[in-house]
Amino acid sequence: MKLLRHVIFFACFLVFVFHVQAAEEFKTDYTVDYYVTSQGNAITTSVEFTSKITNLQDDVYVSNYQLSFPASFNLHNIAASDDQGSITPEVKTEDGTILIKSKFNDPKNGKGTTNTLSLKFTQDNLFQVNGNVWEVMLPTIAGRSTGNYAVRIHLPPNNRKISIAKPKPSRIENNVISWDNPQVKTIYAVFGDQQFYNLDLSYHLSNDKLVPVYTEIALPPDTLYQQIFVESIEPPPTNVRVDEDGNYMARYDLNPKDKKDIRFKGFAQIVSEPREAVKSVTRARFARQKSYLLNKSKYWTISNAASYSHLTTPESVFKSVVGSLSYDYARLQNNKSYRLGADTALKNPTKAVCVEFTDTFIALARENNIYSHEIEGFGFSQDERLRPLSLISDVLHSWPEYYDESTGIWEQVDPTWENTSGIDYFSSFDLDHITFAIHGKDPEDPPPAGTYKLEDSRDVDVKIASSLPEESIVLTAKNMNVATAVSDKQTNSGSVEIVNSGNVTAYDVPITVSSSAFSISPKTLTIDELPPFGSKKITFTYALRPGTTEREGSITVQTGNQSRISRTIRISPFTQAVTIGISAAVALSLLVMAVLFGLHKKR
Repeated sequence: MKLLRHVIFFACFLVFVFHVQAAEEFKTDYTVDYYVTSQGNAITTSVEFTSKITNLQDDVYVSNYQLSFPASFNLHNIAASDDQGSITPEVKTEDGTILIKSKFNDPKNGKGTTNTLSLKFTQDNLFQVNGNVWEVMLPTIAGRSTGNYAVRIHLPPNNRKISIAKPKPSRIENNVISWDNPQVKTIYAVFGDQQFYNLDLSYHLSNDKLVPVYTEIALPPDTLYQQIFVESIEPPPTNVRVDEDGNYMARYDLNPKDKKDIRFKGFAQIVSEPREAVKSVTRARFARQKSYLLNKSKYWTISNAASYSHLTTPESVFKSVVGSLSYDYARLQNNKSYRLGADTALKNPTKAVCVEFTDTFIALARENNIYSHEIEGFGFSQDERLRPLSLISDVLHSWPEYYDESTGIWEQVDPTWENTSGIDYFSSFDLDHITFAIHGKDPEDPPPAGTYKLEDSRDVDVKIASSLPEESIVLTAKNMNVATAVSDKQTNSGSVEIVNSGNVTAYDVPITVSSSAFSISPKTLTIDELPPFGSKKITFTYALRPGTTEREGSITVQTGNQSRISRTIRISPFTQAVTIGISAAVALSLLVMAVLFGLHKKR
């Protein structure tokens, strides 16, 4: 008669990861079902954890089953059952861990037999309501060698759709989202395709010189994935221009020994798909940027480039960075704000924070002819262990983008957060990254919001917003400059200023210059991008139409369907103008002669 050996089966939730301890005498299939219910902003999740344990030998079977969870999981309504019926689990908390022990009623033994355990509980804080979206991070089972594993989310009917999933679900059927045998340590999902943030940013400027100067600050810009709504800028800037990298640069004039505190208040809308309105602007700007987007710099260079020549795709560069560096939490805690650069980071791979992950990606990408640049901004992180930020002023974050020439799109990636969380940040992104500054030409310029300081101060305040203000584009044509009088043989130059006093950036603004008396060139043109508080000077030429006999004519500038401005110009025939000119010259000569004659007579 065979002696039957029984074992205890252990499975643990430890910091978002299942660790499985079991003898090789078993094959275990897991299914985890999350049933989601919502009422207002409260989301409750009923979890059913099912294990099917198949005996692979005759003399071994499972008698007990133990699960452990972090106490922060806040579990309640815990119940268990097996093939024979209900089980009363033993639940206790010790050392910050919830231990759930279950003893099978009458476990089957023998090779090929299966024992099934079902553990059910309710968890209140699994799904997070963040403004306009739901966000969830699901732990997965690590260290599995045999058996299948399925994770399923059951959404309430007629609810929001999934917009971001890392990794991509195996299938979506009605309200059930399924992952089969996920190979990541954390599943991340976002429900809702846009997020809103309220921004309150301060900038501190000083002119220590004895002469007037002007300076510029980087306001949060529009991007493919971000639209900015300006509520107020106090004091208002002289102008806002768009630089080569796409930064919104606000100009301020400072008197000698002057100081200015600027406060920007507004909203950011972050979207999961590239914005159609910005695609043409982005592609046209990239054509001008190509000349420097492969350049090396102080932080974007490596000494042993040949060792990385096999990294020929953005994904291979990304995986190399994620696998080579590790995040140094001590630097974040100690607030040591030095920047290592790519070469030093690769030689000291355990000393990296987000800026080193970013610099290394850019250096390796550019070395292998992949266009890339740096984004500095704000990462809205719910868990700074999984998604840590940087170590610079006001806890900003840094991540890279690479340009996909086949699509004409800048693709966002975050090697830092993939390294620390295990969540895929290459094939898809999230709605938690807010751009403050773009660095393509210079890794340090312009500085992002939060770094314009004269003393220790908190200058970045970002909160989730429930809604956005109404979009307003207000365009005005002003300061039209044309001659008051022209001759009928002249070609003259004119200009007009177009100003955006609305709260969002205007794109593809049509400008029409027209006249019944004058030939205009160009008659139509387009302003591709005009941010709030921005102005654009438009120039044109005009000449009298052949055969025109009028003695005056007007020129009208029309800005879309919003604003128009006109000026009337007096027209002088060329012969008349010549006669007037000759007469004036003769009169001047006679006057000079008379003065000279008078002086001679006095002598």
